[in-house]
Amino acid sequence: MALSELSLGAGGETKEQLLSGIGHNSSVFSTEEMHQMFHSLLEEIDQRTGVDIDVGSALYASDKLKVLPEFLKEIKEFYHSDGFTVDFSVKETLDKINTYVKEKTHGKIDQAVDDLESDTLMFLLTYIYFKGKWDMPFNPNKTSQSRFHVDAETTVPVQMMHQYKSLKVYYDDELNSKVLCLDYNDSFSMFLAVPDTDRPAKTIKDLEMAISRQHIEKWRTAVRKRLVVIII
Repeated sequence: MALSELSLGAGGETKEQLLSGIGHNSSVFSTEEMHQMFHSLLEEIDQRTGVDIDVGSALYASDKLKVLPEFLKEIKEFYHSDGFTVDFSVKETLDKINTYVKEKTHGKIDQAVDDLESDTLMFLLTYIYFKGKWDMPFNPNKTSQSRFHVDAETTVPVQMMHQYKSLKVYYDDELNSKVLCLDYNDSFSMFLAVPDTDRPAKTIKDLEMAISRQHIEKWRTAVRKRLVVIII
């Protein structure tokens, strides 16, 4: 979505590269239709009930640039994006960006950006805040401290939720990964995938790089209910 938003202010080869990066196919739909589809998606998300969800973006442009008002108008109209003109050489700009993200994520992210180069010309951020109730809630009394594996050598103590129920699961042979689908009490679901430790070692990073939209679409129909123990 970020690249399509930027394409509103681009032209020529730059615009073509941005559109290519998101897989846009002009023979299927025009760029105007693409922007309208993203707008419709954001509008639909805003109207969802039963969960708290906030999706949007913000564009920070250097005061050394001349940003066309029409561009700022269109990113607001199609992508709910706020536009700001700032001086990237002063610390106040960094503070403004972090304050903006903190407000939009209801305090969940209070330090989104640690540093900015003084010669930065444009900074685009996107955010999503989601809070929903599980369709099958976890029992708070079964939350206990366990060891979380940060990597192969490092573990840290964290509070873990436990559940033993019939839940939607799937084993992806292509990715050598276990997949779990957890539903919320609206039309939202969360997929969790972890590499199988019994198969050739893969890291979470490897899995992130390998997952595609096609994998997720497959998971949606492939998951089946099984009695499992989950610890999150």
